[in-house]
Amino acid sequence: MSFELTTRVEVYRTIDLTPELRQSISFVCSKAHEHDFSGLWGCIDEAKITDSVIHVLVYQLNANDAFLIAHGMLSERFCWYSPSSTEAGQLKRIRTAYVDAVSVFPQHQRHGYGTIVMRKLVEIMNENEYQLGALETDKQDFYTRMGWQIWQGSLGGLDVENKQKEVSTPEFDGHVLVYRLQKTPEELYLKNGKLLIEKQPGRYWSRTENKTAH
Repeated sequence: MSFELTTRVEVYRTIDLTPELRQSISFVCSKAHEHDFSGLWGCIDEAKITDSVIHVLVYQLNANDAFLIAHGMLSERFCWYSPSSTEAGQLKRIRTAYVDAVSVFPQHQRHGYGTIVMRKLVEIMNENEYQLGALETDKQDFYTRMGWQIWQGSLGGLDVENKQKEVSTPEFDGHVLVYRLQKTPEELYLKNGKLLIEKQPGRYWSRTENKTAH
């Protein structure tokens, strides 16, 4: 039986997830990361983005049932970039699809399910005309194999509710990856540019629990 016939991919917004699906997603993420992900929904609610966060779910099928084995989600965020780290006055705002909580149930890791999730997320990014894909991870090799690129310029955060205060985030150097989409500006350079991300409640680039397991 072909790989395609043994899996099913479903896409939901957070607001459309049933309590049972939320519980299943939390279970898969918690097992994949060996960390309790039940707080994921509170983070989404706190950021007031339940109607915009998109979840990709991958199911393994058998003769009688379907089992959720992989998950990934993206949310709309905004980054600011400049072609050069020295050109702070030239910052431009860019609509960004930020990827979180990419997880594959441990027994199914390294079988291509994480790749299915990521390819679907990129497809959704282009369909929705995002200008950039971004994520934070300590599993860089998994993403670079699929065309994601490590941001090599300077990184930071922007607190738009605090007089556009710029915050340095050196702890994320080498851990933030970007994906060039159909709408990505050609002038966005990886090596010597500056990339800032607008603050969400409790985070800039990522929360500590949102490491990636595949």
